[in-house]
Amino acid sequence: MALPELPLPLSLPFEVPLLLHPVVAHFAIAIPVIVLLIELANLYFKRRVLSVTTTLLLSLAALFYLGLYVTGKADGSEAFIFLSEAGKEELGEHKTLGIYIIYFLMIVFGLRLLTLWVKAQAATTLYLVTLLLLIALNVKQGHDGGELIYEYGANVAPLSTCQDETETLREEIQTLKAELQTLREREQNGFDLNLTRAAEMIKQMLLPEEAPTPAQEQEQHESEAPDQDVVVIDAQPHEEDTSPELPSAEHNETLSF
Repeated sequence: MALPELPLPLSLPFEVPLLLHPVVAHFAIAIPVIVLLIELANLYFKRRVLSVTTTLLLSLAALFYLGLYVTGKADGSEAFIFLSEAGKEELGEHKTLGIYIIYFLMIVFGLRLLTLWVKAQAATTLYLVTLLLLIALNVKQGHDGGELIYEYGANVAPLSTCQDETETLREEIQTLKAELQTLREREQNGFDLNLTRAAEMIKQMLLPEEAPTPAQEQEQHESEAPDQDVVVIDAQPHEEDTSPELPSAEHNETLSF
């Protein structure tokens, strides 16, 4: 079951200070008691000025009750994280009853306005009964608020100090997490690099070198052979000269003689 919310007609232009809720609560509890005492006295004196006074006091009480809601919401939000499960449940009940009391105060205020125009005794009696119920609810609410403080430790000074230290520790934890993530990434990158190098070394040790292809061998021999002058040798045999040999001049002279 969701807690009821009290919609405010406007948003506050400032941040509500902490630890004001108990101060405002004392005035909010005291004003209805003062109104009841004046109303009981007015049953005897029957002065209209006293009736107007109680009406103005109830209007002032409505302002204090709204202040109770605002300050209680601020204090409750700060104290919630430090409370136990039972304390959180008690805080939720305290908030719910507080909202119901604000609505109940509107009923009391409406009955007060009604008695200003209607002089019937029944209206006055109903108004006084609802005023007594409002005071009883205030007493119950004050008792529950005391339990939150003294039994569950809501919004006491040690918790406020603990809250500041907790916020500081949270910031340090976030910083350490970021640094740890960076170190892990660096370590992982270094591990991957070392693993790749180790795999290459194992591959070189275990796998034989690939034999070169014939074309690669020929290219290798050609590149290694020194440059030499090429001598062309005619391997064809020379044909013997079969033309008749001409006689010499000496032979010619003999023949002519």
